[in-house]
Amino acid sequence: GGLEAASVRGSVGPDHPMFKQGLVLCVNAAAALGDFSRLEETFEGVRRLPPGRRSPTATSQLARYDAHVAAHAGDRETADRGFRHAAELLREVGAQFLLAIVLLEHGELLAAESPGDAEPLLTEAGEIFERLEAAPWLERDERLQSEHMFAWQAGGYELVRASSRVKARDIASSSRPIVRCLSGDQ
Repeated sequence: GGLEAASVRGSVGPDHPMFKQGLVLCVNAAAALGDFSRLEETFEGVRRLPPGRRSPTATSQLARYDAHVAAHAGDRETADRGFRHAAELLREVGAQFLLAIVLLEHGELLAAESPGDAEPLLTEAGEIFERLEAAPWLERDERLQSEHMFAWQAGGYELVRASSRVKARDIASSSRPIVRCLSGDQ
């Protein structure tokens, strides 16, 4: 499905909505499987398109693809830049659902090493998913947030016992700022 729709050699051109949707589906599937190798040819074709033929959505998916490949290669800095670029493009065109996906994926990348940077991304993604009633994506965002929720106290971190029903905004009204981080066994 997605590979055929996103093929730059196929009968659907890069301006067609199915081409753009195909790119999104390709990256979604590859991210779920953790295997981006099959998409290399597709995204090299996108990369070769003249800038005037590449829509902001296609460019954002190229940046998202590059970010995932960099993350899997251990290049966090390049991955961070790719996710930021994808989010910037999607904000410009008002593609809220796709923006929320990129924010969630970027937050997942940052959660382990930079929880303070991950928290606003995950919160914004969750708010968008909730507004759009995108239940599976909202559940993924809430699961990540609840697994890594810590509240700052003067002497260190205090684990906030949170179920998946507890959202960051529910706790954010607390007098303590919230910091997200990966936790081991509690």
